[in-house]
Amino acid sequence: MPQDILVLNTRPERQAKPLTNKITRLGAKVIECPSLKIIGLDRDVEKINKTKFKNDDVIIFTSANAVY
Repeated sequence: MPQDILVLNTRPERQAKPLTNKITRLGAKVIECPSLKIIGLDRDVEKINKTKFKNDDVIIFTSANAVY
């Protein structure tokens, strides 16, 4: 990765550093600018099954944060 590349890392603050470190090791400059805040939801699976997704046939999770 050329040194003249600047990457904007918008990962949440707790998760930004590992990505920043990897990109920096490749030679790019990184600006950390967290633009998301991950907030946990109710983990009672039975309650979730009965309310939030009762009319859905499929649920697709797009990130580890969505499943955690």
